[in-house]
Amino acid sequence: IAGPSPVLAHVPTKPAALANPAAFYNFMHGDVQVTMVSDGPLGLGDGRKLIKDARIEDLTARLEAAFLPADSMVLQQNIPVLKIGGKTVIVDTGMGASKMFGDTTGRLVSNLKAAGVDPTTIDAVALSHCHPDHAGGLVDAQGKAVFPFAQVHVNEADYKFWTDEAKLSGDLKPFIEFARNSLMPYKDKLTFIKGGQDVVPGLQAIDAPGHTVGHTIFML
Repeated sequence: IAGPSPVLAHVPTKPAALANPAAFYNFMHGDVQVTMVSDGPLGLGDGRKLIKDARIEDLTARLEAAFLPADSMVLQQNIPVLKIGGKTVIVDTGMGASKMFGDTTGRLVSNLKAAGVDPTTIDAVALSHCHPDHAGGLVDAQGKAVFPFAQVHVNEADYKFWTDEAKLSGDLKPFIEFARNSLMPYKDKLTFIKGGQDVVPGLQAIDAPGHTVGHTIFML
């Protein structure tokens, strides 16, 4: 195109209606309806510095080969909502109202509603672990439960590690406070799970420690 388009010249660069478009996607896995819902992109800065046992030069080359910026890692928080066996289950919850990692997160509730999912109809929350970007969306900005009727399924070792008051005096204090604020409103609705157990029939927990002490993945 030799010159500016006469049509595009009159289109706002950031239309208000498209600033935060609804982000969800539905598909079927067997007889289970899966809705992938975004909590928004999670910016972690220069991700090359977070990865051990790899040279900066090698990581830079790989990122650039994938047309990704080398010094700005952005993760997508894609959260599955499952309609399974008459139950509605959500796996992880994103950052919630916290802006610990910037202001691009915290879109889960609005995207759930756009997808036709009422948070009060969630029967179970399955947590992979208790880090902020996975457990933060359990509560709103006032600290109230977003999923008031849900049972929260989490590995016991992970729960105890990240809610341990003794760690409030150490380097992990912000993460311990975050986990406690997110999980304490559900203290009477906790179910501790371990590998081989079902969250609901058809959704099985698998032990995968390493990222955290009780990190868990789930097989549908």
